[in-house]
Amino acid sequence: NMEADALYERFNAFMADAVTLYDDALPVLSALQSRFTIGIASNALASSQRARVAAMGIPIEHVFLSEEMGCVKPARAFFEGAARAAGLAPGDCLMVGDSLTSDIAAAAGAGMIAASFGIACLLSLRVRSIAPRALLTAE
Repeated sequence: NMEADALYERFNAFMADAVTLYDDALPVLSALQSRFTIGIASNALASSQRARVAAMGIPIEHVFLSEEMGCVKPARAFFEGAARAAGLAPGDCLMVGDSLTSDIAAAAGAGMIAASFGIACLLSLRVRSIAPRALLTAE
């Protein structure tokens, strides 16, 4: 259906334009990329999420999308698959997210180090010395 396709394209364009980053996000991620592999983990649709990631203007090595992973966050398989795809053990990954259930508890349950930000900024699970080789951020 051409009308549905056109609407879908408009939606994707809107989502790409609607990207806003925290003021310090770009400098922080740019500084981290010399020491860490940076990825994004999301349940968003691949077509719109990839457009948003591209619009961010930062080099991200991995984009893990539930649509492509075959399972959705908070499934343990999602986080284990993301670590495996990055060539890492889950314990070598740090998941930074804003959802206590879909990001923090789920990643910790899969063996990752997990830290929260945003609304849930007061809670962090599995605190230990951090020497990860990968950083996954939720979108």
